[in-house]
Amino acid sequence: MKNITVFLASSDELKNDRNSFHSLVASLDEIFEPRGYRIRCRRWEDFSAFCTGSRTQDDYNRIVRASDICICMFHRKAGEYTIEEFNQALDEYVKSQSHPKTFVYIRALIEGEMEDEALKRFKEDLFDRVGHYWCNYATDDAMKLHFVMQLERIIPSVSSNASVTEGNQDRERSRFALRPQDSRTGQSLFCRRESGIPFVERVHRPIEYRDRPTESDRCRRAPTDD
Repeated sequence: MKNITVFLASSDELKNDRNSFHSLVASLDEIFEPRGYRIRCRRWEDFSAFCTGSRTQDDYNRIVRASDICICMFHRKAGEYTIEEFNQALDEYVKSQSHPKTFVYIRALIEGEMEDEALKRFKEDLFDRVGHYWCNYATDDAMKLHFVMQLERIIPSVSSNASVTEGNQDRERSRFALRPQDSRTGQSLFCRRESGIPFVERVHRPIEYRDRPTESDRCRRAPTDD
């Protein structure tokens, strides 16, 4: 059984979208288990809040770097910690050329809403420096559909780097052996490699966050540095 970890990074303003995506991954875990995969969604609010004596965000960053997929979601603002997690994921991918595969989703504004300056700078830097096209979405259902389609595309490359749970290798091989294959290519019809995967592959310098976090942000993530 191969384990795929999805790290979800975003601010509290997208709490409903975060919960909706978390539920989606739980459903995908059940769907993909017969195909030999376990999929887990990890986010900061699911971890212990006790003091370890080290910077809390550094603990999150290590999990980001070890993940197979990183989802960064934005709406009206770009929080300091979300940008830091994006930079960690991007830096790790550039070094490993395998993981985490990073997707940037930006929820569309409705009438009367405005982006803050930090998000504007983030988008400008993402486009000008990295040359990446982020994914716009209007509803959480649209975002989830897009992710499911992308997951089917990248499963072959993600699974080659995913960890394998001991004791399940034989069952995993038998499940793969029973799947129908394309007679021309020999590839599984359920798991065909495709092109056009929108994850970031280039980096030259980290994206910087120039504004100090709010007091509520400090309490939310509780880092030990200032």
